[in-house]
Amino acid sequence: MRKIASTFIAMCIFYSISAQQDTTLNWEVKSEKQIMIYRTWITLNNSAKKLTGVMYEIKDSAILVSNSMVRNNYLKGNFKVSEINYNTIDLVKIRSKYSIGKGALSGGIFGFALGGILGLIFSQDIFTPIPVGEKIMTGGISLGIGGALLGAVIGSMQITIPINGNIENFNKNKAQLKKYTIQ
Repeated sequence: MRKIASTFIAMCIFYSISAQQDTTLNWEVKSEKQIMIYRTWITLNNSAKKLTGVMYEIKDSAILVSNSMVRNNYLKGNFKVSEINYNTIDLVKIRSKYSIGKGALSGGIFGFALGGILGLIFSQDIFTPIPVGEKIMTGGISLGIGGALLGAVIGSMQITIPINGNIENFNKNKAQLKKYTIQ
């Protein structure tokens, strides 16, 4: 029982330490970490296919989309940009590059912790001869898997911004679109 509790506490401490930012990084590495990559899908109103990439910049009447999903390429200039005029854009969908993995990890950790706590609470049941450690691990693993699946589903959701080839819609959503650009 103590071994399981110690392992659980160590995992929680490791997770919280890994979430801290290192302030001793030099400027180049720090700026690379500050570049947030958002996958972008742009549906055109004159075509059935979707353009994919990363929103690089929002202009007065167009969106510049990059082909690179690698942060370091933006520091080195190893990417190509395509310009898409507002009047050809029907819909823009956006999602963080790592949102599915982050959602699965967060959901799994939360589910494991909740399952372990519930396993500990229900280990006081005198009618089942299962050892306390097994109840904690069974609850933790069961809810951990469920939490990871739920977190991945939530992380896969996309932000949808309708443009419909309309300059008013484009201008109205320009500030929101700029939040998801590299520039």
